[in-house]
Amino acid sequence: HESRSIRLRGIGVSPRLAFTLDGLLAVRESESGSAVEVDVEVLPSGTVAGLGQRRIGEQVRRLVADFIGT
Repeated sequence: HESRSIRLRGIGVSPRLAFTLDGLLAVRESESGSAVEVDVEVLPSGTVAGLGQRRIGEQVRRLVADFIGT
């Protein structure tokens, strides 16, 4: 079946937190409908990263979920 995808890559910078982002959003179509597969890696760095990498990961997952409307 047909699939469509988009790759996202970016760098974020602020005084306390920087990050790189590499992700793939893919729409997979089937006879029963469509699904969006999300595979995103966010690598934080900077002073805040050392204090809260787990919390940042949770927030990133929430933001991605909000972005794709789940």
